Amino acid sequence: MLLHQPASVKSLIVSEGYERRETDQHRRLRASRNISSCRCSDRTFATFSKLDTPQGILAIVRQPQWPEKRILGQPSLFAVFGEDLQDPANVGAIIRTAAALNVDALWLTPESADIYHPKVVRASAGAVLSLPVFVTENIARLTEHEVMVFAAQVAADHTVDLESVRTIPRRLVV
Repeated sequence: MLLHQPASVKSLIVSEGYERRETDQHRRLRASRNISSCRCSDRTFATFSKLDTPQGILAIVRQPQWPEKRILGQPSLFAVFGEDLQDPANVGAIIRTAAALNVDALWLTPESADIYHPKVVRASAGAVLSLPVFVTENIARLTEHEVMVFAAQVAADHTVDLESVRTIPRRLVV
């Protein structure tokens, strides 16, 4: 996270055990970012983390703010829509995978897991800080912005089989 989103990090908490294991390269990187940090005992650190075996470093980060209108206005758009995704680990994995595939944004319905739930953040491997994620009631709002929708299951008269698709639209939500 320090490497990819350093401006997002407000401060760090590191355990004594982490500092003992930390490489010189990581120590220099941490120092070069000029991020405030505090050090605590491993025992104290364990009270901050709900993990059975924490890594020994925690970051306090700013939640990113994304310009949804600008993203929806792009001439090309590759986005993902998730409806009622309630398992935090699955939501985190979807965020991580979408970021790895250079997806422009992810839209989730309000019933989906909170993207800042600790399990989502861990499963996303920090990608929640680099992939724009928005909440919308349903996919109809996205279709109002002239995007094509490719869905696993959709109930509409104008659907086509996946095998008949020959070109990928410039503005697509899957």
